[in-house]
Amino acid sequence: MELNSNFHDRAGNLIGETYSLILQDPFFENKLRNFDPNLRLTFDQIQKKWVVLEAAPDGSGWNVILACEDEDGNPKAPGEWVLNRLYVYRQRYEAKREMGIDEWFKRLKSDLDAYVEKKEQQISDDHQAMLREDVVQWRKAAKELEGLPVSDATAGYRKVSYEKNDECNS
Repeated sequence: MELNSNFHDRAGNLIGETYSLILQDPFFENKLRNFDPNLRLTFDQIQKKWVVLEAAPDGSGWNVILACEDEDGNPKAPGEWVLNRLYVYRQRYEAKREMGIDEWFKRLKSDLDAYVEKKEQQISDDHQAMLREDVVQWRKAAKELEGLPVSDATAGYRKVSYEKNDECNS
């Protein structure tokens, strides 16, 4: 199935106007076709990025399944990373299909809940440590105002140190 100017992409743009078939690396294009014959690498002239198109199952056109960009949305040259990402997408799809969509969503929700709980616990632990330190500092300030000793050893408070102590870590 070749790119036809009568087909539209998901955004409703005509393929012939939006995309031009430019082979940056014919070997990469061959690898991509070996991975899946329904995939094509093209250059999106509007977004100024390489994109991977997949032929629609009903033959109605092409869908953009991957834009070649980094985490910040900047254009990135296609390479082996594209095949790796497509492989991960395919593995996720197969796992989702095998376990059923409901079970897959339940697993995603439980993973999210575990992550949120872990982050909340970490925030809580950090907050508790900050509160303990504040209490120690307030006690020291109160002792100082009363004219009592404020050093850790004489005031009876634990020694606060920001230096790494090898004896405590062993």
